[in-house]
Amino acid sequence: EELKKMNDEQIKRIFGDNSDIINAFSKINAIEFQYNNKAKEIDPSGMLGIDDDTHIGIKAQELQENPITSSVVEEQPNGYLAVNTKELTTTNTAVLSEVCKKIVLLEQKINELEGVIYGR
Repeated sequence: EELKKMNDEQIKRIFGDNSDIINAFSKINAIEFQYNNKAKEIDPSGMLGIDDDTHIGIKAQELQENPITSSVVEEQPNGYLAVNTKELTTTNTAVLSEVCKKIVLLEQKINELEGVIYGR
């Protein structure tokens, strides 16, 4: 039997757009960090990517406290928090989409204002 193509409306309960997503993401702070010795003890094999390099990232606790990103944080059996990067990537794509829409809208408004100011 041929698999039917299903669209999101058929397989998801969609609640509508999330117009506050940009504001929620503006509360997440980027950090620069290096893993400490405690992190290296948790992952002696290095399979989790714990190394001596400097990284740019975010705090799992901030994601957990944010209603938009709380679902991307998982508590590990050892009690530490981990970020589900696959889930976060989808969320980031949604935010980027909203930011792009906002940029297009602002560019249109700037062009309209320039038209009024410069008689275009």
